[in-house]
Amino acid sequence: MTTNNPPAPTPNTRVERMEYNRSLSQGSSRRLLSASHFSLVSLLLLICLTASLLILPLVLPPLPPPPFMLLLLPIGILALLMFLAFMPSNARDITYTCNHILRAQKELFISKADAAIVAINQLLL
Repeated sequence: MTTNNPPAPTPNTRVERMEYNRSLSQGSSRRLLSASHFSLVSLLLLICLTASLLILPLVLPPLPPPPFMLLLLPIGILALLMFLAFMPSNARDITYTCNHILRAQKELFISKADAAIVAINQLLL
């Protein structure tokens, strides 16, 4: 009397199975598109949006060119992004530098105002 039972798993096989089951339960399976990413409604909306972007330019008449100032908007955005990209990343130093410059300008303004008050007092005497 022989039975066709599979051999008992070795300890290494058990550990590998537990790790595999744990990885599946944590969602690290290799599915390309899972239900957790897109619902049916959002997938349908994306398909309709794609279809409209493909079909509407063929059906609608061409639009007139935009005003010149509107054409400068992307250039301004690009300039702002380049300025921000090459700006130092330590914001504390930037604020310190700005405050230092503003304080120096304020002191210069006060000293010029004091000099003007002294000059007016000398003229009045």
